[in-house]
Amino acid sequence: MRQSAETAHLCALAVGVKAIKAKAFRMSQETGAPMIWQAKAVDVSLGQEERPRHRLIKARNRETGEVKYFMSRANKRVTLRVLLKVGFARWHVEHLFRVAKSEIGLTHFEGRSYVSLKRHLALCMTAMAFVSLQTMRLREKKSGPDIGASLPGAEADVPEISKETTGHDRESVPA
Repeated sequence: MRQSAETAHLCALAVGVKAIKAKAFRMSQETGAPMIWQAKAVDVSLGQEERPRHRLIKARNRETGEVKYFMSRANKRVTLRVLLKVGFARWHVEHLFRVAKSEIGLTHFEGRSYVSLKRHLALCMTAMAFVSLQTMRLREKKSGPDIGASLPGAEADVPEISKETTGHDRESVPA
C-alpha cells in the first residue's frame, strides 16, 4: 500500500469513524452488472488546518471486498452518492491514458522541452480522437449482430478465398 492509502486506511479505522454506519449504493457501469458499494464519509483536516475542510470517503465493494478511498473538498450539500459517481468516473480518464500509452504512442516521447511534450500530447490526443470517430462511424454502418466478430462490419468487406486459388489442398502437397 502506498503511504497515502495507509494514512487513509488508518484514518478510516479511528474510533469515531468506525461508529459511522456505511450506506449501500448501487453504482451502474457501462459494461457488466451494477456493483454495490458500501460507503461512508468522515470530515478530516489536512496539514496545518485548524478545522476539517475535506471529506475522506471509504467505499468497499460488497462482492469482492475491494476498498477504495476518495478525498473531496466539495461542499457539505453534495451527497455521498454524487461524490462516489465522480470518484468512479475517473476510471474513464485512466482508461483513455492507458490506451493512448499502449496504442497511440503517448510514452514514445523522448524530447527535452515542455513545449515539445505538449505538442506530442496534442498529436496523440488528435490521433485518439480520429480513431474514436472512425470506430463510431464503423459501428453505425454495422448491419446486424456478428457473433464472434471483433470489429463491427469488417467481415462484409473481406472476399472469400476459394480452395482452388490457395494451392494448399492435400493432393498438391508432396508426401
